[in-house]
Amino acid sequence: MRRCPSFFSTTIQCCNIRRGCAIPLSARASASASAASTSSTSSVVDAAKRALKMNDAELQRECKVETMRGSGPGGQHRNKTESYVRYTHLKTGATGAAGEERSQALNRARALRRLRTNLSLLGASATAETEGPSSSSSSSEAPTTPPAELAKWLRLPGAPKGDQIGRKSRDYPVAVSQLLDVLVSHDFALSDASSSLGMSTGALSKAITSDRDLLSRVNQERQKRGIRGLKVK
Repeated sequence: MRRCPSFFSTTIQCCNIRRGCAIPLSARASASASAASTSSTSSVVDAAKRALKMNDAELQRECKVETMRGSGPGGQHRNKTESYVRYTHLKTGATGAAGEERSQALNRARALRRLRTNLSLLGASATAETEGPSSSSSSSEAPTTPPAELAKWLRLPGAPKGDQIGRKSRDYPVAVSQLLDVLVSHDFALSDASSSLGMSTGALSKAITSDRDLLSRVNQERQKRGIRGLKVK
């Protein structure tokens, strides 16, 4: 029985022809590969966003599910049962795993939440790669209307009525993905992003730093752009 893994060219020279030069075959191949990569990345973004909108049953149908014996503390009973669970979303490759509990049902629920978290971060990461740095936005830009889940999580003015979205809500990963889309559109500049949302920079920073996984992703993207990372206060 398997044990669970630990967590967490030839270049053709240009030939002179009537007008200009012929494009080297290597350059054509490179351009073609680049276009294919962009298309593939875009499909991953779309698949991740669609998956985040699914209920648990729908999401599980798009996943490969693996169970195996859990390792580590938990006693003899835990080692006799296949309590460790790992979901792999087939359309994106995102995974979510859990094995802390003796109960497989509890680990399934926890692994699915982790999968949703990874899907939200995967979508935003791919979007940043395909869109690249955007032109800087003015900090005085008028606030835009944010998606419902994002507005409810951040408790923005005019947010839809209903239950607030917290860390344990199924819609939380959706809201995280929406926030990362906003950050991508503003090149991860908090002042511009917060202005577009109609909230203070401090409040936005607090929301980001309260989630370790989100903070890590945001800081990775800010570092790529030469921007100082955010710190937990």
